[in-house]
Amino acid sequence: MNSNSTTSFHVNTARRLFVDDQIVGSRENVTRVLHQVTKHPDNPIFFPCRAWEGIKIKLYGSVIREDDGLFRMWYLAGNSDPEDYQNRSLICYAVSDDGLNWQRPDLGLHEFKGHLANNIVYRSHSDGGKRKARILDVSVIKDPLDPDPTRRYKLINWQYNDDDYYSGDIPFPSGAYAAVSPDGLHWTESPTPLFKFVESIGDTVYLMHDTIRRRYVAFVKIFLDGDSKMRIQATKDGWCRVDPQGNFHLVDAQAENLRLRQRAIAFSEDFVTWSTPELMFPIDEQDPPDVEHYKNNGFVYESMYLGLLSIYHLSTGCQDFQLISSHDGEHWDRAADRAVFLPSGRPYRDWDFGTASVAGSPPILIGDELWFYYDAQWNLHGQNSPNRYTAEPRGVAGYAIGLAKLRRDGFVSLDAGAEEAMVETKPLILEGDELKINADCTHGELRAEVVDASGDVLAGLSREDCIPVTGDSVGHAVQWQKTQSLSELQRREVRLRFYWQNGALYSFWCEPTAVD
Repeated sequence: MNSNSTTSFHVNTARRLFVDDQIVGSRENVTRVLHQVTKHPDNPIFFPCRAWEGIKIKLYGSVIREDDGLFRMWYLAGNSDPEDYQNRSLICYAVSDDGLNWQRPDLGLHEFKGHLANNIVYRSHSDGGKRKARILDVSVIKDPLDPDPTRRYKLINWQYNDDDYYSGDIPFPSGAYAAVSPDGLHWTESPTPLFKFVESIGDTVYLMHDTIRRRYVAFVKIFLDGDSKMRIQATKDGWCRVDPQGNFHLVDAQAENLRLRQRAIAFSEDFVTWSTPELMFPIDEQDPPDVEHYKNNGFVYESMYLGLLSIYHLSTGCQDFQLISSHDGEHWDRAADRAVFLPSGRPYRDWDFGTASVAGSPPILIGDELWFYYDAQWNLHGQNSPNRYTAEPRGVAGYAIGLAKLRRDGFVSLDAGAEEAMVETKPLILEGDELKINADCTHGELRAEVVDASGDVLAGLSREDCIPVTGDSVGHAVQWQKTQSLSELQRREVRLRFYWQNGALYSFWCEPTAVD
């Protein structure tokens, strides 16, 4: 595969991943492989155990690790009393020193049945329990760049007014409400929603803080009445989706399922005024006929943007997740041929078999691992079939929260077998003295060389001069026998060539030479 470009990419300490061919000029004998996360063996690590949580907690929420190492979680809790609208859905708060063992601090901020000893930080517009309002999700970001310390933390949550779903002219209509806070605990809410249900915009709103372009991004659900590739039709057996080939696929008869759920993106410079949400990627002929795009997050990762897209399978009620990527934060693609990145559990056996959600926040880097928090349940979305988890973990029921891990940069690798592989980059400007790679060469070795704009190998930087890279590391140093530093190459356009066998290459970057 070959690709030509006159663009020079600046390579610094922000790692360059091989999720796509954006930085690849040519490659031979290479297979691009998506790597699934590894679920923690003690999942679920956090589950309902307080009266105000009822039987479910949901990570339609966020997990942040502060500079002092403290993990902070904002999550949604559901009171089990269907008539207690004031406490029907609550945003709660938990902390952890290690990301595994969580505590619910008594904050004394909101009353629950006459007591302040709880971890509730936010309520819906329930009007003291008179209004049938409920919160469906919460997404929190920390914004150290905002000069106003009272706006250090920002939040979006979706609230439904059950008394009137479909009116946008009532006080507190259904929609996405914003709030700001100095500490993540005391919140000041906007009086009107940023996005409304009546505008064909729905719940599962996730925030992204685009620190590259210094703006705020909202990922929202939009409802579309189908397109040229998929239509809805009533049959004697019920509602069906009709694919482009004319085949009928029975779907759930709920009215909401007669409109396609898809994902859209909106932007704001000030967290007050937002652009109109626009479709991110359509459901198309490559998607199975029972698929909808239910939710997604997004985050800045090293030199690009990544995220996870929830694939909702109407025929089973299950959800799994694909990897999505972008290089500008606006135009997104589904990566690695839409392979599953975070799978649902084993049917009728695992706690995360049914509906699943990922945190709206970025994964957290712990050592050489990325930690992903997610919630799930053992009830299928939109279905009432008897699908209970057969051996409920620790005696809990409903939703719970789990943890999954991934090698640093380990989303996608370029893999080589016994036949030597080669990757040549597009033109680069190296902004560092030392070339680093993330690679697994346990069963082989890797060599690199540097060539000029004409394709000529630079003296002392040939593959023959390169000291073979072996073993498995997220931070191999690439070295040459005759050249100690790449400093003379700075501001000069070059290309890198990597040669290897029986190994996987995840990323590369440049660093200043370490000083003892």
